[in-house]
Amino acid sequence: MSGDLFPPPAGPRLWLSNFASARSEGHHGPGRVLTIMRRPRAHLGEWGEGRVETFAPPAWMLPRVKSGAMDFATYVRCLKDLWSSCYGMRPGELGYEPLGQPSPPLIEVVSGDTLCCCCARGKPCHRWVAADFLLRVGWRVTLDGRDVDRDAVAELLKETGDGTPG
Repeated sequence: MSGDLFPPPAGPRLWLSNFASARSEGHHGPGRVLTIMRRPRAHLGEWGEGRVETFAPPAWMLPRVKSGAMDFATYVRCLKDLWSSCYGMRPGELGYEPLGQPSPPLIEVVSGDTLCCCCARGKPCHRWVAADFLLRVGWRVTLDGRDVDRDAVAELLKETGDGTPG
């Protein structure tokens, strides 16, 4: 982050943002745009070039979160439990399913790609949890136009009421 005595380590960078921010400078990387949504609406362009299944929340969670039956802090804890192994998240392992290709082999997500959903910027979102896990396994992350570290993401998640340690 700017102003740090020590610059962030060199390494691959991913952007996490929403589809609506495509025209906002710094919110999308120079690479592909990929969805991390469980139910992207293709007619609204929410598929991008494919889906990163690793970070698409389970279908059973979505109605509970949207109806208020599951609060955001519980949602975050469930995602943390689900993703705790970090399986398939490291640079060189993370992949996406290309749009329109049934059962294709995964294509590698690379530095410069952007992972998107449709949640508004600044509102609690699973992008924040994904950012934490990506940082854990060696990615650098630009979240909603801002370079972040694990401390910055922890502050965002703390504001949602999720006090569980990362």
